[in-house]
This record gives sequence, C-alpha cells and structure tokens, in this order.
Amino acid sequence: MKKFGTFALCGLALCFISASPADAQRHRYVENVYEGLLPADMQPAPAPLDAAELAESRVAVIPSVNFETHARVWQEQYEQAVAGQSSTWRGEAGLASLESNNPQHFSDQVLTTLQPYVGEVFATGDLVQARANGATYYVIIDYFMRGGALNLRPVGGVRVLNASLEEVIAISHAPTVQWVRSGPAHEAYQQSMARVFQAVVEPTLSDLRAALAASTVY
Repeated sequence: MKKFGTFALCGLALCFISASPADAQRHRYVENVYEGLLPADMQPAPAPLDAAELAESRVAVIPSVNFETHARVWQEQYEQAVAGQSSTWRGEAGLASLESNNPQHFSDQVLTTLQPYVGEVFATGDLVQARANGATYYVIIDYFMRGGALNLRPVGGVRVLNASLEEVIAISHAPTVQWVRSGPAHEAYQQSMARVFQAVVEPTLSDLRAALAASTVY
C-alpha cells in the first residue's frame, strides 16, 4: 500500500466533493496558516531574512492543517483507486494522473529548493518536533482545494519563520482555475486537478527560489 511519507499524516484533499456535515467539518479550510502550530492569538511579525544565519541553520519543513487535510484525502482516493473502487481515477491512466497530483511532490520540491540555502533541512509534523530535533528555522507548507460549479479556487504557499518565530518569507497564491469541460467526465476531472495543483505549486516554488536568492550575499 502506498503511503504519503514526507509528513506524519498522509494523503490530498478534494474538500469540495464532501457531502455530509461531518465530512465538511473534517475537510474545512482554515484561514490561518499557523492554526494548530502557534497559539491562537499569535500572529508572527514580519522580519528580514538573515541569509547568513539561514545558511548555518537546521531547517524544518512542517505541514499546515490545510496541507494535512488535503494530503489525507489524497491518500484515501489513492487507496480507493488501487482497489478499483474509484470511478474518477480508474485504470492505470487514472492512477498515473492521481499520482501526478501527489502532495508529496510539492513538499519534496520545497525541500529541494531550500537545500542550497540552508545548513540542513528535514520534514517533521509540527513545531514541537522541529524544535526537539534542533531546528531554528521553520517552513510551513500550505495547500488546499476549494471549488464550485464554475471554477476551482486552490490556495497555498509557504511561510518561513526564524528562531524568534518572526515571518521572514510569506508566499501565498490563490488562483481561480476553470474546470476542463471537454472529453469524458472523468478525464476532464483529472485534467482539472492537475491544472489546479500546478497553478499553486509552480508560482510558489518560483517565488521561494527568488526570495532565497535575493537574500543571499555572495
């Protein structure tokens, strides 16, 4: 059985397909990226990034509540597809399409992007674990899918905190992406999911690279 391995909680959430009130609560979107990671009344103050300090630091990549929710449901969908129980992600082509939207690809690319600029980088579940493992910088990765009849509205990005829990990088993207409406319904759905995932991931990674490079003194 495939497991989403970067963080402790596995799986991608297509929250808008949930029908019951219980599912809606379980897959709800959280406005505050830091919910569950920082005290509810704490909002990190902005601060400049110290590139020299970052280059010597142990850095933890941590999922937001939104990312964990999205990942959990991706895992559920993957397991249904492997078991032949999904009408949307059916057959080898469906599995390949679903795998292309694996949220681990996002987290892995964040880790790869950070590596040239930090002393060491690793993934963990929360700030407590990060500090216990010696991290002094914290990268919060955020992703969530919202949708409606006409458009998909994903939201995601990364936030970087220093040891004082000041926000030294804040990147957020919330594009509006139209549903693909041509071809068989399940193929149009798969194409829509791939399009909306990349609409957040690609600009986020580009902005992260730019922010890290801009702060580096050669």
